[in-house]
Amino acid sequence: MTYEQAITNAKNGQNVKRSSWSGRYIRRRIETDSEGNTKTYLEDVTTRTTTALYTSTDGDIMATDWTIV
Repeated sequence: MTYEQAITNAKNGQNVKRSSWSGRYIRRRIETDSEGNTKTYLEDVTTRTTTALYTSTDGDIMATDWTIV
């Protein structure tokens, strides 16, 4: 699938990854603060223990090898 389709799937709660990624995927993360405001992030998960905010690369954007995990 394309990058746009992958991001849409991630926004809808599905984990996505590039076909070449092993032990790494992107997922949606929702946080609610003490005032009840919610923020949604795309989170880059590596080996299910390390997380960071996802930042796309030019290669990610141009790729058509995205898959649902």
